Amino acid sequence: MKTTLTLIIALCSWVSVLADVRYTDNFSYQTILGSDTPKVILIRRGKTKLDTTQVKSTSFYVKQPKNDTVVLILKTGAKYKISASTVKYTPDQYTWFKRISIVKSFDNATDKAAAATLNLVYPKDSVSSQNFAFAIGYNVLPNAFHNPTLNMQLNPFFEWQKNTLSSKKQNVITSGLNFQISIPKFNANDRFQMFGVASLNYKNDRIKSSEGTQANLYLSPIFDGSGDKFYFKPDARMKNPAIEIIYNVFGGVEYENVNTAKKAEDKGTVYRLYGRFVATFSPIPDILDERLQFVPDFTYRSGFSNSIASEKKTNKLWKYDINLVIIKQKDSGFGDVSVGYDFQKGVDPTAGYEDQTVRTIALKIKIIPGKKS
Repeated sequence: MKTTLTLIIALCSWVSVLADVRYTDNFSYQTILGSDTPKVILIRRGKTKLDTTQVKSTSFYVKQPKNDTVVLILKTGAKYKISASTVKYTPDQYTWFKRISIVKSFDNATDKAAAATLNLVYPKDSVSSQNFAFAIGYNVLPNAFHNPTLNMQLNPFFEWQKNTLSSKKQNVITSGLNFQISIPKFNANDRFQMFGVASLNYKNDRIKSSEGTQANLYLSPIFDGSGDKFYFKPDARMKNPAIEIIYNVFGGVEYENVNTAKKAEDKGTVYRLYGRFVATFSPIPDILDERLQFVPDFTYRSGFSNSIASEKKTNKLWKYDINLVIIKQKDSGFGDVSVGYDFQKGVDPTAGYEDQTVRTIALKIKIIPGKKS
């Protein structure tokens, strides 16, 4: 009786706390808004209790038919709230053209990957020059295992990085498979989990006239953060009126086998240890709508087993980008378009980038499936 009375009082004072209701196949993914973080303790459709998994303190997903009403009982401390929501069918996020990604490289989570770059010079009385870097992928697992918490992707991809503007030219084509997954948590309430990126691909270096195979496995810790607090933990978005910051760290291993090459010193096999730090700083984010971005990026590679004579044991790559986003995907409906100043110094043996310093101003394009901002 007391419990019933409590629920009746809660129902009378009910304020909706649900927003951003999405439905795909037999699953809906719902986000609870508000200053508190209520815990979902019961979900019912009629007299049937529905299974639920609360993946964050503010998110959960349930299995249910489309266009149906779900009754939720939410508990925050000793307080109860009741909410009813009708889940609408929105299948368009998994149509074929919304599975396509265009980025610079699949070396990070797709939504955090750098934008593809383009800089072409065709002078009238001298040799033309091209500087571009892009990767196109198609996600064949758009709703893997009907579980949005896995954030799983399998992308067959084609990547091309070419630079004839610099003194040490670059022209490398790779093609293969890229796999990404948020490794499931041991406890659904944990604020920490690991994100994994793995690739297996063919590589053709047109400058060295070499061909071979590459494979890599990168792991990155990710934390649930709060937008108005500074946790200083990887992947926890930190924001105040002055600045927004998010950073990621990676660790992993790389394998490369060059079985065909013009020069004997470019042939062989190498295993490398891999480490990377990348961050994005957006000043006065509310005023500028996160359109101005400063992106420092450092990658360290160390070969612990190497039979390729032309490759050094240790390779470092420093990058610093300043981007101005002209068109955002949430407005255009197709992708982000920006212009940027890029500084790059060091070596990237995976992409045929020799030891040098290059500064460029380029047009950038980034298309991410389902991205809203």
